Amino acid sequence: MHQHSEPESGFFAIKISEAFEFRPDWYRKGPVAERVLEYYWLLRSVLRERPEARRCLCRCRHCRIFFIADPRNAGRQDLGCPFGCQEAHRKGESTRRSVAYYQEAEGKIKKRLLNGKRSIQLSGVGLALAGANGSEPCVATQEPESEPEPEPEASAEQIVASEAPLEHCQRCRWSEALLEHVRVVCVLIDVSRFVMDGNVVDRNSEKVMLKIPVQRDDCCHHAGSLDFGPGGNLFISTGDNTHPAGDSGGYGPIDEREGKHAYDAQDTAGNTNDLRGKILRIHPMLDGSYTIPDDNLFVKGGEIAGLPEIYVMGCRNPWRMNVDQKTGYVYWGEVGPDAGGDGPRGPRGYDELNQARAAGNFGWPFFIANNRPYADHDYVTGKTGALYDVEKPMNISPSNTGSKLLPKPQPAWIYYPYAASEEFPMVGSGGRTACAGPVYHFDPNLDSPTKLPEALDNSLIMFDWQRTFIKRVKLDADSNIVSIDPFLTNIPIKRPVDMRIGPEGALYVLDYGETWGVNEDARLLQINYFKGNRPPVAAISASPGLVGKHPFDARFSGAESSDPDDGDALTYTWSVSPGAFEMQTAEQATFVFNEPGIFDVTLLVNDAAGLEDKASVQLAIGNAPPAIQFIEPLDGGFFEWGDEVAYRIVAQDAEDGSSEDAPDFMKMRLLLNHFVNATAPGTAEAAYLSGIGKNSAGLSLIQQSDCLNCHAVDRKIIGPSFKEIALRYAKAEKRRDAVNASADRIIKGSSKVWGEVPMLLHAQFSQEQARTIVRWVYSLADESNDSAVRQEFAGKTKLDRPDWMKDGLNPGFATLKQGSARA
Repeated sequence: MHQHSEPESGFFAIKISEAFEFRPDWYRKGPVAERVLEYYWLLRSVLRERPEARRCLCRCRHCRIFFIADPRNAGRQDLGCPFGCQEAHRKGESTRRSVAYYQEAEGKIKKRLLNGKRSIQLSGVGLALAGANGSEPCVATQEPESEPEPEPEASAEQIVASEAPLEHCQRCRWSEALLEHVRVVCVLIDVSRFVMDGNVVDRNSEKVMLKIPVQRDDCCHHAGSLDFGPGGNLFISTGDNTHPAGDSGGYGPIDEREGKHAYDAQDTAGNTNDLRGKILRIHPMLDGSYTIPDDNLFVKGGEIAGLPEIYVMGCRNPWRMNVDQKTGYVYWGEVGPDAGGDGPRGPRGYDELNQARAAGNFGWPFFIANNRPYADHDYVTGKTGALYDVEKPMNISPSNTGSKLLPKPQPAWIYYPYAASEEFPMVGSGGRTACAGPVYHFDPNLDSPTKLPEALDNSLIMFDWQRTFIKRVKLDADSNIVSIDPFLTNIPIKRPVDMRIGPEGALYVLDYGETWGVNEDARLLQINYFKGNRPPVAAISASPGLVGKHPFDARFSGAESSDPDDGDALTYTWSVSPGAFEMQTAEQATFVFNEPGIFDVTLLVNDAAGLEDKASVQLAIGNAPPAIQFIEPLDGGFFEWGDEVAYRIVAQDAEDGSSEDAPDFMKMRLLLNHFVNATAPGTAEAAYLSGIGKNSAGLSLIQQSDCLNCHAVDRKIIGPSFKEIALRYAKAEKRRDAVNASADRIIKGSSKVWGEVPMLLHAQFSQEQARTIVRWVYSLADESNDSAVRQEFAGKTKLDRPDWMKDGLNPGFATLKQGSARA
């Protein structure tokens, strides 16, 4: 391919589009006529809405029924059809349909749906639609006058040479309704181009360049990244769209059983004829189409045939990718599987950070890490076969529609398991979500006072969303690893999720926030480098708070702002939006909010050299927060170990009244934090989560791991709340067995215990540590019904002597200290 100029200014995006949805096993339900009936109506609706779909028609060489597939396969007869003929053929069963088969279907259709208004012709040659008055059949499914001789199966070379032009697919969006052999729902990832009007995206300018199929019958790994490389080539990473759990045991998911396609990555990442589990490379053109660079992985006439868009295959979950703008090398983080140890089926799970200097195969689902092979495994018999051959990898899965022979796999660049890594000890241990950031090249000619320093020249920024580290991978002149060092350790970033280098040489970091889900603390950071004088740090404190009923008198202070350079004098500028609020320039500011609404208060702090920093807080005006009062117990009261202590709380709300009048309307949460030292900082919840109090050892282990990403004390995030887990096992007949079983699931991982999202393994915990965690979780609803989280405004709680209190260090009584409640 000749080098092209840079593409026209525009915005490229990945967009999910869904046309309609049906279950992949619908064609197996009911009698034969019912299957034909359902399929007829599906095909008819597609052709009526998109007549150009005829370009995407295929015909089963067994039962001769027409169906719609990927336009690249138009005309092929070796694909599976909606009636499972391919599977039947593999089993040696007869697939030639009898005339009675179609006559029965025709009668059903006429009787139930057509009411004599239309006629339909079904034959062993194909499916044809005819008009109500006997007019000619639809051109989309015109039957030949006589049945042709069966065509030989096309070789891989023939398939590539006879590809349909891709624009057929672009004009006929419904044509992918039956992608993947009419097995999956009609869900697609669109790679679209939008024109920018200044800084605004013109939504009406969308041009869909590429469509990538996605199965939504089960999870996971749908997403990916976009990045331009040198020469205007666009790179697109895609996940393998395969469920990581099921019966794979955390090893390579190669489940070939019928109905388990969502658990077989041989169908996607290991398939040369599928766009999933890949890094694609295309060159966008001005008209919305694209061309293929010459040195992608598969070329026409090559030894191995595959889709021309593929640059890298054999990816599991390459959800964060960056392209070195100088060398064109591609870097991506590969989120790995969950096996906790090596076994007969293959190696334990590893995350990878990969470098592709050229097109290649990176192994998944047959190899991982430094080309450690998995073993072929029969999910029906449970028998494990031979290891896959690194020198001659083969994909002989019945779901594979591409080449059986695969390119030789490339080893991972950096790889690490849950446990400490012998090869890369600097990445630590624990949960893992490897990500690749950008490669920084210092430009001495760039006029920018905040560009990253020359010391970071030729460095890749790698990070891990789960371990939350950011590291600098120093590269030599040939892009080989020199060292892996900590980076940005003094900046409080909770969960880095994406990074880019800006045109001014600054590093932009997207911070996901505290946990998995919607986070109020998510933010975009611009990280600048300052040589010599450093900028100040702005900080705001607000009184009486950030929520209240109007009119609301809010007082703000910038006294906690600071400057790292001694002697720098600071100036302050306060502003409020929206609204006509006058700016204030003192260290303290007061604003009166007379109307309800959401307001942003911003403090701009400057030092003497003109460097600045901003801080903002948001006020919600219009509804006063409730006031909470403990009626009992009183501060300083006495109790003895074993006593039941009564508590009663009253909430007063300016808008909603009192909890004594409407306890069911005013919901509350009370966290009973027993035996917390009176000097513990913060609220009762903060003290409880700081590991002080009952079963604190288990809670401390939870805080040190990734448990709080998916679980909270009393609300569902991704997984169930700890309270919900505790209540399920509160009345277990064999408590010790329940604790041991839950501990095993923590260490080894689990699937479908609480839903479809699997729980990752935590091999870093010993059995005793896992049991300690479980005992803390179970304590939230123990056998004495002394739940640590309550929803009632009044009740009793039993105060037993805590295990961690040593005899002789405390009297037989203690004083009560009020905690807090939230209504």
